[in-house]
Amino acid sequence: MKFRKLRALLIILVSIGMLWNMDHVATASQQTEVAATNNLEEEVVPEAPGVINEKSVNASLEKKGKKVVRELGEKRTRNSKQFLLSDGTVEYISSLTDIHYEDNRGGLRNINTVLQDGATIDINKAPMSKENAKRMKGNKNKTGAKHAENEYFRALEVPYEIQVPKKFNTGYRIGYGDDELTFIPIGAQASKGKLDPATKDTVLYKDVWKETDVELIATSNGIKENIYLNSDAAPDSFSFEVIGNLANNMTAGELVLMPAWLQDKSGAKRDVTLTKRKNGNKTFVDVKWDNKGLVYPIVIDPTTTISMENCMYVDSMNPNKSFPYNSPVKVQGMYFYNNYFSKITLFKYNLSAIPAGSQIISSSLDLGTVQKVYNFYPQTSNPGYMDVIARRLTGSWNIQTTYSTMPAYTTDQASPVVRVASWGQRLLFDLKDMTQFAVNNSNGQLNFGVYREAADQFDEITFNGLASTMTITYATTTPYVINGTISNDKNVVNLAWQVQSVSPQVKYQIIGTKNNLWEAYDSGIVSNASSTHTVALTNGTWSFAVRVLNSTTWGPWHILNSSITINSGPGVTYSYSNNLLTQIFNNDTGEKMNLEYDLNGNLKKKVKAGISQKKLIMDGNPVEWTSRTRKIEDGYDDFLDTTIKQPERDIRSVYTESDGTYFYIMIELGRLQNYDMLLPHGYNDDSYFVYLGAPNGTATLTRFGTSLASMHAYYEIGSWEQTNHNTTVHEYRNGAWQLTWSSLYVNNATSSRRIIIDTGAGKVFGVSAILEFKIPLDKIPNADLSKVFVVAGSDTKDVDIASN
Repeated sequence: MKFRKLRALLIILVSIGMLWNMDHVATASQQTEVAATNNLEEEVVPEAPGVINEKSVNASLEKKGKKVVRELGEKRTRNSKQFLLSDGTVEYISSLTDIHYEDNRGGLRNINTVLQDGATIDINKAPMSKENAKRMKGNKNKTGAKHAENEYFRALEVPYEIQVPKKFNTGYRIGYGDDELTFIPIGAQASKGKLDPATKDTVLYKDVWKETDVELIATSNGIKENIYLNSDAAPDSFSFEVIGNLANNMTAGELVLMPAWLQDKSGAKRDVTLTKRKNGNKTFVDVKWDNKGLVYPIVIDPTTTISMENCMYVDSMNPNKSFPYNSPVKVQGMYFYNNYFSKITLFKYNLSAIPAGSQIISSSLDLGTVQKVYNFYPQTSNPGYMDVIARRLTGSWNIQTTYSTMPAYTTDQASPVVRVASWGQRLLFDLKDMTQFAVNNSNGQLNFGVYREAADQFDEITFNGLASTMTITYATTTPYVINGTISNDKNVVNLAWQVQSVSPQVKYQIIGTKNNLWEAYDSGIVSNASSTHTVALTNGTWSFAVRVLNSTTWGPWHILNSSITINSGPGVTYSYSNNLLTQIFNNDTGEKMNLEYDLNGNLKKKVKAGISQKKLIMDGNPVEWTSRTRKIEDGYDDFLDTTIKQPERDIRSVYTESDGTYFYIMIELGRLQNYDMLLPHGYNDDSYFVYLGAPNGTATLTRFGTSLASMHAYYEIGSWEQTNHNTTVHEYRNGAWQLTWSSLYVNNATSSRRIIIDTGAGKVFGVSAILEFKIPLDKIPNADLSKVFVVAGSDTKDVDIASN
């Protein structure tokens, strides 16, 4: 068979992310034939966890007759994704490594391993992880550092920071936080790297050393390096100068230099020796191997990774020693050994994102392929094998755990036995029973070990525990809206939707936005199992979101994929049913009159609804941010002059009810687009003060605390953003801002960068946070309502109500 590349077999720690990763793959320039060593049917090795997406999940579901409805973006974590499936179940995929990166504003984004030329990167526009943002923006105004960026390629949308050189002898670098290592090859040629135009994540350097090529590949979790020895004229050792605090145990803070190994054309594999050496004040790592009897070409695979705390092994031969992330043996792979001694691999997964009480349909642990096998002879007529099993641990463990102190295991909820018979075999464990136990009884914390099953087996296998991935399908009581449609007949809008739920819908709620949130509609909570809703609306372009409640749980908000434009023209719209006039609707003001009839068609009631206010001013256009021009005490704020019927800046409208009982002030706390940040003062409290014109036309102003007024806030909805799917809505109630709709990520209690769930390319929502003051007129007798100021502050000092 053709020697094919294996995708990333060594990944990284959950929640931190970086890796210098070299897989044992064939040379790109010389694809050679090798003997098959796997007696089992060959399986396609999956790509690294970082490329888990709707496409890859759909491919795995094809034979099951299911498909992805959408990703549940609000449930993302750095190392997990969840997808709503067509049968109403949810697929949860979790890795011990990052599958998202965190951007410099705290959002979780899909990893993109494309390498970009450092000379052309616009740091003000290019999306990047917070690790890359810190380094590149720090270099922005440094002439030397800025010039150095021209010599490298960078992968910006990954959870670590790397520099891939344009010339190999420059050396390459990996960093995370305060930890970094640079590897400069000794005696290497200034081979110019060629970026693969197809993948855009691979750089190939030809003739770096004699008869030696090198390939650097940006993966979802680091750099994969392949060193190709093309003939026996190639060197039998290499050296790298190492810049960074490399300790004797081959670690540098969070970084770990892993043992290396090689594979030749025939499939033979051997260990490669890595030795740290000091020469004066410089540090070197020497790479050495035994090439006797090997068939060229040969691929060498050293790896550097970060520390890891969710996977390790213990060894009965060393019962009081732990083998955590800083163990070279551990990071090369996990071992099972039985000759009166044993090695046991320990795992822990946090499954708390799965709702308690969920029904686990399936749960599979994928450890990738077996990398090493000892005492197995698959080429013979009587191959050896080893049986392994996953067993739930009765307690937790940490990186100090040893064989003597590890928690006991139970045979309850153990996986079926897996027989390992050859190199390259896929390791899959069925963990359904122990996953169900963890979800029901352990707050989602799952601790387990992988053991040899038979005590008399004398074998050992190595696999890549760092790349383990759990895939869980579960059913939940949470109802999800999966489809929605909008239609209209003149000003009457008809909404319809479908629900995926194990129990039926009993209530629903709909909110709507007009002209990018300058007017809002809220149905309130409707106690009805109907999946349709009809409402008469004013002229404009409307968009809607719907959520439903089943017997126990509210589902997340679902943004309908399309908008509807109402353009009934000025004047009045008349609606009829059975030849009877049932409604009169004012297209401009939204006021309506509903008419009710008895069974004989006689009019029995007229009900006035909608807006019943005498407007002093109302402007439906966006309010632009401009410089403050008016000063009140110690602070600045916005000014409204109703005598010219034109609001300035934040205050949008002032009106009174038609019965003259209350005085209303509508304030726009702020708007934003994409990644603009809104930080309104007083956002989490009710320290707002209203200034009204004093009676008799004097120049003084009267200050009223909001204790005189009741408050209400319209919804705040964030703008659309293509790759990160967040939604948050706040509402003012009970004297404070309350989080009423949250999806995925919330920066903090005082900011309002919010992003809407992905529902179709190009859809954009504006942003508005509207605060409404309702002030009894009898509390402000004789006040001049033509001039209004509103500020947020304290009893001694006022500050802006909003700032951008």
